Amino acid sequence: MALHPDRPRLVPRTRGETIQRLNIRQRWWQDVYHDALAMSWTMFLLWSVVAYVLINAAFAGLYLLQPGSLANARPGSFTDAFFFSVQCISTIGFGGLAPATLYANLLTTAEAIVSLAIVALATGSVFARISRPRARVMFARHAVIGTHDGVPTLFIRIANERSTQILAAEVQVTVLRFQQTAEGQTFRRFYDVRLSRSRTPIFALTFTVMHTIDEDSPLWGASTDSMAADDTECLITVTGMEETTSQIVHARYSYGAEEIVFGRRYRDIFGLDDQGRRTIDYGWFHETEPAA
Repeated sequence: MALHPDRPRLVPRTRGETIQRLNIRQRWWQDVYHDALAMSWTMFLLWSVVAYVLINAAFAGLYLLQPGSLANARPGSFTDAFFFSVQCISTIGFGGLAPATLYANLLTTAEAIVSLAIVALATGSVFARISRPRARVMFARHAVIGTHDGVPTLFIRIANERSTQILAAEVQVTVLRFQQTAEGQTFRRFYDVRLSRSRTPIFALTFTVMHTIDEDSPLWGASTDSMAADDTECLITVTGMEETTSQIVHARYSYGAEEIVFGRRYRDIFGLDDQGRRTIDYGWFHETEPAA
């Protein structure tokens, strides 16, 4: 099944799948801390370096406003002023450069106060990013619709990628689709689907989520074409307590109409090794085969 990277999703995986927000008032400084936690490590480190350089450059420019404000600095040298600012803001203080005027001393005091806030924000952001619990839950690339005991059933396979267990794990599946009212208005409706088993006391290896498709199911009578016409999206969320940190973790995933396949089943990933021990092969985790 070919994926459509430009199709908007409630749970986007790429920038092209993000629903664009228009005409919303959003000031960048209002969510700096949240953005710092949400961005990738690469972007976090890049923006940290950029902010550090800009702050020191700004203070260097302020020192240069008064000629001779720094002792032992070359007249008008931005480099000397910049590296003095670095020494001041990081509390290194080699001693080669020093404030020589009242203006420079006041500016150094202000920079010392700013450095306290910078260190606190940087330390807090790094610690929050490292300590934030994450659930390493793997979702099968496709949801499948086959039969179980002769009844049409939706199957979604998930797995815990960590060696530790997720306790009291709970799964919820919601079907989203666009529907038009008699008045001609289009709404995106959410349908909670009833699962054969939505909770497991211990989520250690894999868990196959099952939904019986009966007359009360939002997927009753659905086909690949009808789901594509309604822009159907199947959203799955997993929550539970991570046993090592005793903190709640969560994961989410979504399947578009093109990722829900009919007449298939997941390939069995359990087996036995040469010594008769039970094994699980995650190399076949995403594989499907024709339903019998």
